[in-house]
Amino acid sequence: MITKPLSALFVSLIVSSAILPASAQGLELSLPINCQIGPRCFIQQYVDTGAGKGSHDYTCGGQSYDGHNGTDLRVRFSELKAPGIAVLSAAAGMVRSARDGLPDRLLRSKKDRSRVQNRECGNGVVIDHGAGWQTQYCHMRRNSLKVRPGEWVRQGQNLGLVGYSGLAQFAHLHLAVRHDGKVIDPFTGKTPVAGACRTGGGKPLWDATTAQALAYRPGNIVDVGFAEKQVSRSMAESGHAVGPGDVAAMRSMVAWIWAVNLQAGDRLEVSFKGPDDRLAVRHEATLNRIKAEYVLSTGRKRPPSGWPPGRYVAEGKIVRKGKTVLTESRTLVVP
Repeated sequence: MITKPLSALFVSLIVSSAILPASAQGLELSLPINCQIGPRCFIQQYVDTGAGKGSHDYTCGGQSYDGHNGTDLRVRFSELKAPGIAVLSAAAGMVRSARDGLPDRLLRSKKDRSRVQNRECGNGVVIDHGAGWQTQYCHMRRNSLKVRPGEWVRQGQNLGLVGYSGLAQFAHLHLAVRHDGKVIDPFTGKTPVAGACRTGGGKPLWDATTAQALAYRPGNIVDVGFAEKQVSRSMAESGHAVGPGDVAAMRSMVAWIWAVNLQAGDRLEVSFKGPDDRLAVRHEATLNRIKAEYVLSTGRKRPPSGWPPGRYVAEGKIVRKGKTVLTESRTLVVP
C-alpha cells in the first residue's frame, strides 16, 4: 500500500490515540460491503486459522487456503455494473494509507501475478482504529476510492467500490483485520496458531446483526437457472438466465446449478422437470476433492412439436454424507 508523508501519519496517530473507538479488549465490526448476503454476495474464503502447513477455516472446514489472511466477500460480475457495490468502513477510524489507479484484471497467468508483485492488495484502504487495531480493504475498483490518507471515516462510510484489482481471481472484497500487526480472524477474535484445528473460545468481532448475516454455511448454492446450452462458470457468474419471452425459439432447455465451497465426497445434483413427465431428466456429480466452485447442467432438446405450455422447474441440490444440506429451485412458465 502507498504510505502517507511522515508528518501526516504522525498527526493522524496523535489524533487516533485520543478519539478512536477501539480498545485493547477488542473492536466491533459491521458489514464491510453494501449488499445482502446471499446470491448477490457471499463468503468465498475465510482466514486460514492454522498457522503452518495445511489450511482450515474457523469451524475446521475447508473454506480457506494456506496462509489466507482475510475474509473474501465475493460478488457476481453482473453486480459490478453501475452503481456497483460499495465497500464500507467496518468501524470508525483514520485512513492510514490508500492506493488507487491499478487496473481491474483477473489473475490468469504467471505474467499477471508478476504485474502485481508487492501490490497484491490492488486498490485499497487501510484504516487505523486505535489501540493497535487496523482493517484493510483490498481489490477495489480502479478510480473508485472516496477517501484519502489522514481522513477520519465513520462506521459504514462508503470507501469506494468492489472490483478485482491486484491479485484477484474473481470480483470480491478482501477484508483483513490486524491487532498489533498480527492477523486476527474476525469470526473468532483470535490469531491463527500452529497445530491441529480447534473450535470454540474467543469472541467474534462482528456486531450482532452482521454475525447473523455472516453465519457459517458449509457450502453454498449461489444460483440455479435455465439456459439454452451447457452453462460455464463465467456464464453462471454473469447471472445468465432465461426469460419467458426467449423460450419458443430455444433449441434446448438446460437447467444448471452453481455452487461454491464444496467438500470432498459432496454430491451435486441438478434436475429438469416440465409439464410432460417424459421431459424430466436429472444429472449428478460426486466430488473426489474440495472444490471452490462447480457448475453442473442438464436438459432436453426441443420436442418436434415445440415446448409444451406449462411449468418448468430447475432444481439443484448439495448432498453431503447422504443428506441434502441445501436445495434451490427456479420456475419458468411457458405460455
